[in-house]
Amino acid sequence: MRGINIVWLSLIAVLLGSMTVNIGLSPANTKLYLNPTVIPGPSQEGMIGESYVVSVYVDDVTDLWAAGFKIQYAPYVSVLTISEIYEGPFLATGWDPYPNSPTAFTYTVDLFKGFAYIAIVRLPNPDPEVPRMGASGSGLLATFKLTVIEAGECPVEILEDYLLDSGGFPISHKTTGATYQGAAASLIRVEVVPGKTVSVGEYTVFMTKVRNDGDSPLYVKTRFDITRLEDSRKLVLRTGETYLDGGLGEDPPSWIEYLYVNDFTGHYGEGWGFNYVGTAPYLDAVGDGNYVWTDAELMEEGEYPGYYPYTGRYDFADLTLDPERVISSVDIEAYTWYEWGLDENNDLDTYMRTPYTEAPPSAWLGSLWGTGTWAWHTVRWTTDKVNDIFPEMNDPYYLNGARVRFIMYWTADDLEHGRVDIDAMRLKVTTIPAEWGVTPADPEYVVIMPGEELELPVVSWTPKASHVGTYNVVATIEYTSEFLKWNSWGSKQKTFTFKVLP
Repeated sequence: MRGINIVWLSLIAVLLGSMTVNIGLSPANTKLYLNPTVIPGPSQEGMIGESYVVSVYVDDVTDLWAAGFKIQYAPYVSVLTISEIYEGPFLATGWDPYPNSPTAFTYTVDLFKGFAYIAIVRLPNPDPEVPRMGASGSGLLATFKLTVIEAGECPVEILEDYLLDSGGFPISHKTTGATYQGAAASLIRVEVVPGKTVSVGEYTVFMTKVRNDGDSPLYVKTRFDITRLEDSRKLVLRTGETYLDGGLGEDPPSWIEYLYVNDFTGHYGEGWGFNYVGTAPYLDAVGDGNYVWTDAELMEEGEYPGYYPYTGRYDFADLTLDPERVISSVDIEAYTWYEWGLDENNDLDTYMRTPYTEAPPSAWLGSLWGTGTWAWHTVRWTTDKVNDIFPEMNDPYYLNGARVRFIMYWTADDLEHGRVDIDAMRLKVTTIPAEWGVTPADPEYVVIMPGEELELPVVSWTPKASHVGTYNVVATIEYTSEFLKWNSWGSKQKTFTFKVLP
């Protein structure tokens, strides 16, 4: 967990300065809690872009010298983002004869993993005659701002927390977090037709009815995780899909085709902070003399203040799909090198918009990255494939309209980083036999308005003899507002079993 050592070790170094023995004095009902406990409040809505200030309080404490805690929320930039973290006044007050004391306040944020570490500690008074004494009573330790970036619900928790008295001893306390209740949808009915016992050759559908529980339109689909109990073989189906033949969960025979960059359009003056070597279209093949590189920091001034270095836009060669095959997965890969070897400080955040229309917003595909040895790498910090984010790319027409809009060089917590080079970039397209697995969904999702209840397109399956058995099915709703992330936070799953008879 990047950053924890920096925060915690710096705090410990201060604490070890001149400890006195002073066994914890706080009463047993000391509390560390967030306020408000329910977000958004009565007069607020969980709309994209809306922000909420959350406070961290301590209650009924005696001799508090230091506090440290982790604020955890939904990871992978999927629901919320955190910013504007400030120290509260509590630890800086309560000195006698001095009304205020100096403190060390530090924090680190990891937006992709969804947490912030916050640490506050009093500093010893420079006057040796002033006894070491912590703050007592109740008060504000810190505040932070949460901003909504996508539909979903999630807990906002206080984890890995501690309170220490002036002697460095732990103070016993209770902890209470909060709940963010944003735009979300729920499953209100799931059923199998013709019934929970079907026969080989009998046309079977999974039907779902959903409700939009939020205040804005949502794009909704349902995922069915299906496990045959006799042998634990698994199958995943989504709204609108038809299961064909080819086993249950096994990897099908597959073919891989690579679509390399074949055009470079330029993005906002060909980007800022990246250096272009060779001639356009760049990144089209390994070792052809066309590559891009950067070691730039956040732009503080000039033409693009507040921007991290970025480059774009990149188009790819077209795929001619064999009519006997369907697209199974689409990954993006880059042939990269990173000056400092293997670490987490070289995220090449990669963004794409809906093929052809280029309608905003730009969806994050994940973070390309590099090591000290030239190699092909796909994205990290997410398990989503490109065609999970843009399901229409299961159709080769839309796949052939795919374009990386821009790549941004970014480091969590804005840590120092070295030079990174990208020599080539490609889409890795995996295809499988058309009679194997599932047909691409069309549509895979539907639009549902606030308060609306809607039947989703069915999942269909005509069982074959090889499918005989008892199945456990877990149905999970997935929804999004801006196509940045398909979420299911806060949604209660529905589970049922059914049998396929000979």
